Order: sequence, then C-alpha cells, then structure tokens
Amino acid sequence: MTQTDDVNKELSTIKGTEFEGELHPIHPLNRYDDGRLTKRGIEICYRLFEAGKSPMTVAHLTGLSVFGVRKRQRRWRELGGVNRTKVDVATIPHRKFYARRDD
Repeated sequence: MTQTDDVNKELSTIKGTEFEGELHPIHPLNRYDDGRLTKRGIEICYRLFEAGKSPMTVAHLTGLSVFGVRKRQRRWRELGGVNRTKVDVATIPHRKFYARRDD
C-alpha cells in the first residue's frame, strides 16, 4: 500500500466524526488571514493527532505544510499527547474578521 492510499483511507474515516460541521479542520475560524492557526485551529489539529491521523493527513485536512504539522505534532507530544487536557472548543474566543477595502 502506498502513502497516498494510506492518506486516502484516513481521509475517508473523517466522515461521521466530530470533525464535521463546526469542527471541520478547514473551517474559517481555525486560521487567520495570514495563514497562521488560531487557538481553535491548534486544538483541532491536536484532536486529529489524538484520533490517530498521520501528519500527512492532518496537513491535507488543514491546508498546512507537512513541516508545520510535524512541528505541531512535536508540541502536542510535549503537552502529553493523548493524555493532554483537552480544551473545550466552545470556550475558545473566535477570531475577528476585518473588512477589506480595495480602494
């Protein structure tokens, strides 16, 4: 089985999980306009690791680079990995959206 097959299999297991709707990894509240992850996006990324997703799959789902996702995975492990204290996503403040003016 190739790495592409593995990633496709992991992507197909997202349906019917907590990562649909408001908690979808590509949700606009998960990233700032400059591409950085918000606190909410970081929590979603950590939950994907806890669900057993590979860095390649997390990168594909979040639109981040594999390098950036691997850095997040190291940070997640430092926080305790699957034993870390989960943050309630509903309590994380939402990012602000600013009006763009193309004058």
